[in-house]
Amino acid sequence: MTLETEKKALLTRQEADFLLHHFTGGIASAVQTNYYFDSEDRSMDQRDITCRVRMKDGNATATMKIHHVGNGQSVEVPFPVTDGLNRNGFTDMGLRLCGFLTTCRTVLVRTDTFELVLDRNRYLGCEDYELELEYSALGKESAGLYWQYVLRLLQNHTADGRAVQTDRGPGKSRRFFRRLSEYDRR
Repeated sequence: MTLETEKKALLTRQEADFLLHHFTGGIASAVQTNYYFDSEDRSMDQRDITCRVRMKDGNATATMKIHHVGNGQSVEVPFPVTDGLNRNGFTDMGLRLCGFLTTCRTVLVRTDTFELVLDRNRYLGCEDYELELEYSALGKESAGLYWQYVLRLLQNHTADGRAVQTDRGPGKSRRFFRRLSEYDRR
């Protein structure tokens, strides 16, 4: 079980492009795909629990993520993967594959105590951009200061000087399931 502490902000494409340019393209990019599992009635998503199998570099990892356990924190619990998407801890629980979201993640800044990344996400005909800062307990203060610095950069970049709203909007899995619900209503 892992405790994850992070700050997030949804960005416009222009804001994302600005940050990529400012940080000279970032340190590295990686592509990962999250495959989401839930019950027929989507009870896991309704309880703010994400069941995902992440494929990255040819490896599959399954994680149950319990969101909002406190102050920007979530808990991640590993689950077994026997045969990728066909057989894993979620299929063993009777959950079904609902779809996937692909992220191109660019690391903008990495230190010993925090990492600032920019994600371009594609799912169900949508594309969005998310700035994410993950940090350890030791890095809480320096990460917070750096987060404020990046938000000021973005505010100074916008034509109207508006502030970027942090933690605005739902996380990746919630955005995916909301979009999936829109498809179901069609």
